[in-house]
Amino acid sequence: MTEDGPYERKVQLTGGTTYTVSLPKTWARTHGLDVGDRVSLHPRGDRLLVTKAAATEGDRSVTVPAGRYDPPRLARIVTAAYVAGVTAVRIAERPNSA
Repeated sequence: MTEDGPYERKVQLTGGTTYTVSLPKTWARTHGLDVGDRVSLHPRGDRLLVTKAAATEGDRSVTVPAGRYDPPRLARIVTAAYVAGVTAVRIAERPNSA
């Protein structure tokens, strides 16, 4: 599985009344998700944006490592953060490779 996605998952019916979508465990943990975490679903036309739900009303900021993503992906990450309710996005400088 690559870092860039998109990821295709199958929607399944559970218990006759609930739809579920499974996430690979290693992918979920890489992206800071674990059992019991909440996610928010944001309809965007014919797409669905899934974001990690805010746990508290405290600090709603995030730091994104700029050197890890190409510019278009970085722009999508920043947009998704604001859609999710983040109030500040910090773009971290690429660490020196000396």
